[in-house]
Amino acid sequence: MKRNKMYFLIAVALIGILSITSMQFHWLNQALTHEEEKFNQNVHIALLEVVKKIYDSKNIDLPLTNPIKQINKEYFIIDINQDFDPKLLDHFLKSEFALNNINTNFEYAIYDCNSDKMLYGKRILQNETAQRSEYFPKFENLVYYFAVRFPDKPAFLFSSMQTWLTFSGLLFVILLICVYFIFIMLQQKKYAELQRDFINNMTHEFKTPLSSILIASRFLQKNYNNAENPRAFKYSEMITQQALKLNNHVEKVLNLAKSENEALKLNLQKIQVISLISEVIETMSMKYPEARITFDFDIDIPENIQFAIDRDHFSNVLLNLIDNSIKYCDNKPIITIKLFLHNNSHKLSLLDNGIGIPQKNLKYLFKKFYRVPKGNQNYVNGFGLGLFYVKRICDLHHFKINLESQVGTGTCVTITLD
Repeated sequence: MKRNKMYFLIAVALIGILSITSMQFHWLNQALTHEEEKFNQNVHIALLEVVKKIYDSKNIDLPLTNPIKQINKEYFIIDINQDFDPKLLDHFLKSEFALNNINTNFEYAIYDCNSDKMLYGKRILQNETAQRSEYFPKFENLVYYFAVRFPDKPAFLFSSMQTWLTFSGLLFVILLICVYFIFIMLQQKKYAELQRDFINNMTHEFKTPLSSILIASRFLQKNYNNAENPRAFKYSEMITQQALKLNNHVEKVLNLAKSENEALKLNLQKIQVISLISEVIETMSMKYPEARITFDFDIDIPENIQFAIDRDHFSNVLLNLIDNSIKYCDNKPIITIKLFLHNNSHKLSLLDNGIGIPQKNLKYLFKKFYRVPKGNQNYVNGFGLGLFYVKRICDLHHFKINLESQVGTGTCVTITLD
């Protein structure tokens, strides 16, 4: 994935998370406002019933005006306009608040005409740990009235929103986890870029001395023939072979780094795949004369059959697969390549008699830098890039690749070409 595209997706994800968070806060605020309105409404209904019962106890009709005034969020004044029995008030308040689900601490006070003061009446506790507040302001132009205060109203409202708060808390935790994963992803990308830059710089630094070694070794080979100085010729030939092998590894790493830095583009052309496979087999047979590589194709498949492939990259895929089959073999390598039809699909299979791969390791084989940690492959040089490259090229061609293996028997790689 390109850097700009990844940063764009991360920015979109962060904007989405911030939007969800702000919307959730808005909904919580709306829910709190709704709960408060519901609470105030229930209090008004309960207090109206209290006033009605007080008037009924005195056989007096209710006044036409609303006797209830809300001074602030927690404080209510109720104008009775008649003297009343304070003992009844306690009973009426308890019963009506219970009926209207106002299950929170409250306190009330009654105005005393004789002392011209608000006298603390009683604090009704739902929670015994609540603090007592004895300050009740007096209001002018009212004679027979009482006041009710709800000191723990905010806590009661939040307790009534417990479901909302629980789900909101879970959502915030999930959003925090998402933010954490985005942070981890950025860190991993940073480390991956540092790793890629290091590999890129390291391999580039190898190229110059390798070129000098190859030039020098070839010069020695020209000046020392096998007949005159066989030891010098042998050593120069050994230097050339090892330098070429190391140069091949460096080229693999460079090509991989390049393909990750830039979008790898294929040069797709109609290629006669049977002819291409034969050329690859001829090349590998010259490189490994001890190996026996055979190729066959179904009688129903025409010899000039063509597929849209990138010639160079697909050749490298075959070269990598054959090279692995030869390197990871304890006996004389026998490799059978076959092109056949199966369920109306053209498939190319490569079967070898190598050491095989444990089943538990098969799912990791196409990962970059992965090498099977156990077995006889420890003596084989490599970086674990071959199969990663093979899988990448097959994916770009939209080819399916499948690998089956059994320890001690061999490995079969199958590529579906259409």
